[in-house]
Amino acid sequence: ASRKSFPNRTDHSKSMTAQLMPWFASLSLSFGVFACLAISLPPALAGTVACPPEGCEKNPEVTSFLQAALQIRLESFSAVADPTVMNLVKKYSSAADANHTNIVFVRIPKTASTTCCGISRRIGLYHNLNGVFVKRQWPAMAEPGVWAAHGALDRLGYGENMANEPVTANSDHLPSVEAMGNLTMPTFMWTVIRESTSRALSQYYWVKSRGNQPWFSNKLFYLKIYGGNNQFRYIRKSPQDTVDDVLNMYGLIAITERMPESMVVLAATLKIPLSDVLYVDAAKRNSEHVPLDEEPEDIREYLNGTFRQKNELDIQLYQRADAMLSARIKEMRLESAVDKFKTFLANAQEACKVPGSDRAPIETLTKCIIDDQACNYECLAQFDEIGQRTCEWCGM
Repeated sequence: ASRKSFPNRTDHSKSMTAQLMPWFASLSLSFGVFACLAISLPPALAGTVACPPEGCEKNPEVTSFLQAALQIRLESFSAVADPTVMNLVKKYSSAADANHTNIVFVRIPKTASTTCCGISRRIGLYHNLNGVFVKRQWPAMAEPGVWAAHGALDRLGYGENMANEPVTANSDHLPSVEAMGNLTMPTFMWTVIRESTSRALSQYYWVKSRGNQPWFSNKLFYLKIYGGNNQFRYIRKSPQDTVDDVLNMYGLIAITERMPESMVVLAATLKIPLSDVLYVDAAKRNSEHVPLDEEPEDIREYLNGTFRQKNELDIQLYQRADAMLSARIKEMRLESAVDKFKTFLANAQEACKVPGSDRAPIETLTKCIIDDQACNYECLAQFDEIGQRTCEWCGM
């Protein structure tokens, strides 16, 4: 596969290769055994996954990441009736050669979405996709391309938005189902969601830190106008969608609280090296943000009561996506890869940490692909060689 390269990174890569090769060797062996087994599986078994908590009868054809890893498309999605939409759903969630696939990341705010935007752009950089260094260039302008920006998939049907989510983030009205349908090349669409109460509190503290909306200064008032099912409404394609529809439409719904696991599944699905999904965490500059169990009693009471009722679909979506992530890790036998990636990621983050990012915006301290996305990506490039050499799924 054709990959872009960075100059003057060979020495760094060789030193990291020497340090990390032993534990990658064990990963290569375990995944190599899995690859042989997976290819020999009969079709009936290759498409099975663990049932969600409410039972398989409510979601009989959950998208199998084993199939995605082997470039096998599901023949149907029982939750979607319209054949036209059904074809689009298959198009969105199908994995293909990363060098010839559009990547569309639907960016929900306050879910580690900046990190995931950066990961999307780094993947695009390494696999020669267009739009990597452009904030809002839709892939149709030059396919294959990468999209990683704010905007609800169904802005017109989003509904109430008292919390001022970036539903229509720009006059281009992107992304949209219509724009997705007009793409001609294979397209992998993914997103990331966060536990609902954690996200709502994070958004409140972010809004307060901006200082330009004083009427949001009362925490309980903000939480009451936060709305309901904001994440579900942000990533659905229409107001008629069910949780099943949303789960079936995305190639991956990552979990904020399980970023390393999510990134391993993303890499294995797209058949790209784990080095492509490394990221640098910027230190949090909002010290006022406190854990839920330390919030005042009235806040905890509201979040554990009325808030949960108003956000029932968000909670269902999170629980189901979390269970599907676990099932796919088990199905693809990625447990060892997850353990190894956590060490790999820790080494990369230690080597590429940006001093002072707890006091100043990280994009003012180091080179980023765009804004605060994929920061210090040139430092992360030193891990490319080890990632490429040990990637057992890349040639599948």
